[in-house]
Amino acid sequence: MPESIWPHDIVRDPRVETPCSPHEIRCFVLLRSEPREVYDDLMDLIHEVTRALRGQLRVTSVIAERAVDIASSGVIHQEIWAGTKAAELVIADVTGYNPNVMFELGVAAASKDKRRVILLREHDNASGGNAFPFDMMPARHILYRRTSQGYSRLAKELLQCMFDALAAAPFEGRQSPEPTLPFVAELTGGKDSTYLWSPDVGHRRLLPDCLEFGSFYHFASSWISMADLKLGNLRVAAEMRFTECGPQQDPWIGVAVRSQGFYANFGYLLHMHPDGRVKLSVPNPESDPPNEVTEFGCLDQLRDNRAEFTSVSIQIDESALTFSAGVVRACVPLTDLPHIYPRGRVLFQTAFARAGLRRVRVEQL
Repeated sequence: MPESIWPHDIVRDPRVETPCSPHEIRCFVLLRSEPREVYDDLMDLIHEVTRALRGQLRVTSVIAERAVDIASSGVIHQEIWAGTKAAELVIADVTGYNPNVMFELGVAAASKDKRRVILLREHDNASGGNAFPFDMMPARHILYRRTSQGYSRLAKELLQCMFDALAAAPFEGRQSPEPTLPFVAELTGGKDSTYLWSPDVGHRRLLPDCLEFGSFYHFASSWISMADLKLGNLRVAAEMRFTECGPQQDPWIGVAVRSQGFYANFGYLLHMHPDGRVKLSVPNPESDPPNEVTEFGCLDQLRDNRAEFTSVSIQIDESALTFSAGVVRACVPLTDLPHIYPRGRVLFQTAFARAGLRRVRVEQL
């Protein structure tokens, strides 16, 4: 830990590492310490919400730690700034605008995306002023009452806020030029591409032989998009492999074309499972869920060694959807599809797994 107690030095020091495990989510909670019984009750509520969130996101652990509970032989300021840096979510109760909480919140505001900060404040019936200060409005915020019914409502609203923060909506505007087609990205030797977009919580990193991405807990943070391009007739080719699977029963990795969003139901998705199964999911608004999934074969080499790269390709034009994964190949006439999207995004996706991606080629037909 650095010698300095100033937050700028702690947050910028590379020796203060942030967690890299996608199995665990950390929340750092900023609360007043007094009256203790009031804020102990609020912290108990936050712990209950994190337990519910763990079930919704299907992660191994969601940890909530509050600044006033840090016990260390070192200087507590260092632990607070390190905790703020390491957390994927910061929850701050600004009731009464306590100076310590407000200073800690300022550090969080400077180091965290506004989607990762959630503000709580008790209703102030005496003053009638229940609006959050203007400077705080960009962050997610919840007003609550310290009653049984008020705490019940707070738990529901906080759970939804935390879920939304960790499953941030994709495809928000980014300042990036459109790539020239055909697009080619090797993604080996530590080389990335600014044209391949992924969400902030997608656990993206460069490995020596590929670009790794994916989340164990929600589709909304488990994709890579070919910039913001929406294409109709196209062909996509790449190599993909499993790098790690989560605790769920049926993880998969794959590529979708003409996708309307991060949910696998809304696109033409070729995907592979660790046991070698190769499937195609196509949209069908008349069914529930709104898609049809067909198994087309099994890859023995994937079942025997899922860490090996598999060549995948998918092509769609005016007449057919053609795809391959290793030796499994098929062609489906568009007349056999229950629903046709005319255009959409190219998405590399995972479900409850992390994937390695390399040798990407996207061309318009």
